[in-house]
Amino acid sequence: MAEEYTNNQEIVARSINRTEWVELELLNENNVKIGVITGDVTGGSVTLTNDSESDLNRISGSLEMILTSDLSDDYFKINLINRCRIFKYVEDTRTGIQANFNLGICLLGNVQLSTDDNKLSVDLKDLMSLYDGSFSGTLEQAVTINVGANLSDAIQNIAINSDLMGLNINQTLIEHNDLTVPYDVTIDSASNITDLLSELMKLYMGYELFFNQDGILVYRKVKDYSTDLPIEELINSPLIKSYSLTDNHENVKNHIVVLGAINSEDANAPYQYRGESILDDGSELSTNKIEDRKLTISNDKNQSDIACQSQADYELENHTNYSTTCEISIIGNYRLIPNKVIVLEYNEENIANNKIFGRWLINSVNIDFVTGNLMTINLNKLYNAKA
Repeated sequence: MAEEYTNNQEIVARSINRTEWVELELLNENNVKIGVITGDVTGGSVTLTNDSESDLNRISGSLEMILTSDLSDDYFKINLINRCRIFKYVEDTRTGIQANFNLGICLLGNVQLSTDDNKLSVDLKDLMSLYDGSFSGTLEQAVTINVGANLSDAIQNIAINSDLMGLNINQTLIEHNDLTVPYDVTIDSASNITDLLSELMKLYMGYELFFNQDGILVYRKVKDYSTDLPIEELINSPLIKSYSLTDNHENVKNHIVVLGAINSEDANAPYQYRGESILDDGSELSTNKIEDRKLTISNDKNQSDIACQSQADYELENHTNYSTTCEISIIGNYRLIPNKVIVLEYNEENIANNKIFGRWLINSVNIDFVTGNLMTINLNKLYNAKA
């Protein structure tokens, strides 16, 4: 289902005549508000992504602002322990209606404050930076996750272990599954906690691990967004200023076979693990529309049929729904964030056969903090959308 937003948020998101500003809400390590930073933005942007292969990070950016808030009490709170929640405020200048949008929680890195002009510059880092060696997270000794361990339980234990991630249980949202670790996974000392998490995530494709906009560590199966209600319908919208469309139909594969390791426990009848995924739902790229386009993949790290099947499903998604991508530049609509579905129809004036249409999934957005600058959205077309 589409995410619920307030009426004011919907109004200002579609507003052309507007003013915008940014507020940083300072938080402690438990994501509790301890202060606020306000000012006039002079530069910076933030990128939000849904990419499960982006080294576990979902948010990155930087911000420069001339402070209007008094930091005499709050300056000491801007440090490597505390973090901030980014709010983008928008006011419709015709009606005076205001609303704010939570862009996420991140760490404050490379903090620089000039007392001459009260200018603050900070890098915005994903909370995963606490565990990848950027801020901390280097292991003093080797860690092994034993063969047969439940994968979701192993990730939960890493999250709440005080010697590893050290999160409170209410800072995690771990979706339980029946997947097991197929072999001992060992990370040496001086490696990072994210190295361990990445190795575990590679065991079964189609799952994701990330900190969400409220600073909660989420582990779950990648959702099927094809039946989601669109959060917005942009039909020849004046908010769109430009776009570029990329087709990669040569890469389309609607039939995926994944061959894994060979199980030789029975010497008389060795068995090769296998998974297969076929798009045959009658959609635009299905086998009964464009015939069978088969891709066979060999991956001997897959040591179960389940692992092979998870990769087959994952590769089918990548070779169908990611075959057409689009980048649009648009006046900021901050409800449009990764993993939201939109209906898009836009035909550039006086250019024939250059029309974009259909249902699209948002992959990433880049939000420029400077008022008047455009927001960039990257999308992929949902060819096998069932809705």
